[in-house]
Amino acid sequence: MEIVDPHTAGDPDQDGVLWTNLSRPKIAEELLRRGFRVSVTVVSQLLERHRLGSRKACKTLPLGRHVHRDRQFQIIANHRTAFMQAPDPIVSIDTTHKEFLGLLFRQGRLYTQKAKKALDHDFPGAALGVIYPHGCYDIKRNLGHRNLGLSHDTSRFACDSLGFCWEMHGRPAYPHARRMLLLCDGGGSNASNRYVFKYHLESFANRIGLEIRVAHYPPHCSEVQSHRTPFLPARDACVPRFAADLN
Repeated sequence: MEIVDPHTAGDPDQDGVLWTNLSRPKIAEELLRRGFRVSVTVVSQLLERHRLGSRKACKTLPLGRHVHRDRQFQIIANHRTAFMQAPDPIVSIDTTHKEFLGLLFRQGRLYTQKAKKALDHDFPGAALGVIYPHGCYDIKRNLGHRNLGLSHDTSRFACDSLGFCWEMHGRPAYPHARRMLLLCDGGGSNASNRYVFKYHLESFANRIGLEIRVAHYPPHCSEVQSHRTPFLPARDACVPRFAADLN
């Protein structure tokens, strides 16, 4: 630890939370300079012995806390329990991060015979277009469906995506359904205060003949939505996105 100590920092509010800005090759080079020839694998093992592992930041700190946060979660839990005992669907919806189309760089690796080329800068102006992935997750059947929008993340797009998902997957699976529980966050195209979302959702409910019970998660709690775990990122690792890929 003599090599790492000058380059080690920690969290003053949490004992034992340490990190270092020295890379494994740098530590191996310093050990070699002092007469110890070790590999980066051995360096990793030594760091792990002192609880310095390769980790990434965890998105667990909320931007805020609503005064009725716990009560709203309890209401949602009660609705889910009631719907789980009935022949009615429980659907969670949301729009995930938009993706730019074109020769833009993406993190990740891909097994290929030749590396794909991408632009050296990821400016949005260099993109050929944008896609908005909207997901619908059937909690009872553990089935997810994603629609890609090519214009904007609007309330009409969210309701049209839900309608397409219902006609393709929901209606055949729930032929005796009389209502639907719809779970969504409190912002974006399905915001709780967006009247145009309620208008298009009412039109959708009238069209399919179901009563739709909408339950919005409290503010700053969208990360706990049920659909976020089974859905993977919309982009493939290290593959530039083209408009032709959607055909």
